[in-house]
Amino acid sequence: MYAIIATLDDQSNEMIREAWYQLKELSLSDYAYEVSDREPHITLASFEVDDIDSVTNTLDSQLDAVLPIEISFQSLGSFLGSRIVFLSPTKTPDLISLHNQIHELLKGIIAPDSQYASANWIPHVTIANRIDEEKLEKVYSYCLNHLKVTKAHIAALKLIAISDDKEVSTICEYS
Repeated sequence: MYAIIATLDDQSNEMIREAWYQLKELSLSDYAYEVSDREPHITLASFEVDDIDSVTNTLDSQLDAVLPIEISFQSLGSFLGSRIVFLSPTKTPDLISLHNQIHELLKGIIAPDSQYASANWIPHVTIANRIDEEKLEKVYSYCLNHLKVTKAHIAALKLIAISDDKEVSTICEYS
């Protein structure tokens, strides 16, 4: 599987990584450590493709993203039926434009019913996932009281590959 993610500025990364570390230290969530070198990000698209070179060629020649993009985190949330806690940025015109541009460039590859399709997309930075039921309230409370990220910047876009054994590798980066 492949994905295009938006990565954040250094200061925001530090704050989120500190939350990840504290949640691990409190034995509330190991989410950040389930894959090597996980970094805070907003997923813009995910897809399967046999010819990744065609994707990189399209992005190299047609992606017109002006970075950094300022974003604002004003809410903490979860998806119904899941045990996840995330920061959700406000959908600004710049963030929507970036997302739409990616989907327009890769419209033949991204499934129209994808959770990242424009009609379905809820931008978010995952703080904890697959949380034990009895720990969910504590994770939420910790995040509500300790996360201080309100303003951030999308610093780069990355095309990543995710292997079957959940190893993540960066194919290319745009900043």
